[in-house]
Amino acid sequence: MTRSRAWRFILGLPVALVAFTGCSNCVEISGDEALQKAATEIAPAWEGLETDSTKNWDFSAADTSTFDSCKAISWITIPTGDADENSPYDVALFHNGEFVRSAEARPYLSKPEVSRVSDKEIQIDRVWYLDDEHTMPKKAVATYVWNDDNSRIKRTGSLPPNDFAAGTFKPDAE
Repeated sequence: MTRSRAWRFILGLPVALVAFTGCSNCVEISGDEALQKAATEIAPAWEGLETDSTKNWDFSAADTSTFDSCKAISWITIPTGDADENSPYDVALFHNGEFVRSAEARPYLSKPEVSRVSDKEIQIDRVWYLDDEHTMPKKAVATYVWNDDNSRIKRTGSLPPNDFAAGTFKPDAE
């Protein structure tokens, strides 16, 4: 009887390890490494901006703690070198550790609040204002879902008006 329990344990161990460790599509890569690879594909913060400009993305200040190479969708928020409440922020999206695209066609002004809904879904909240004094805030909420059927990220929800976007338009982002 003890022998049969031991064999069940040994045979069940690989299944338990896969269940415990998550997806089998994980890429052995850190958030910093993933960002370094993605940096070459991310358009400048503003059209025509030199790569080394302080107004461009500050990859060293990016928040890589949200990157997870085992999630269907994860993200890294990237500020500019002179980030403040009116600066653009990019949200780089990843699928199983591989860079897919930036969240929006153009980065929006103001720091986004990004939260995980599930393994395949995140939500990005952005606040924008109806007035120059920032007394009349509005919120735009967009959801990003990894679609296994077409291997793409689909966005639903709302974005701030184009007046609150910066950078170069990237037509490949949805």
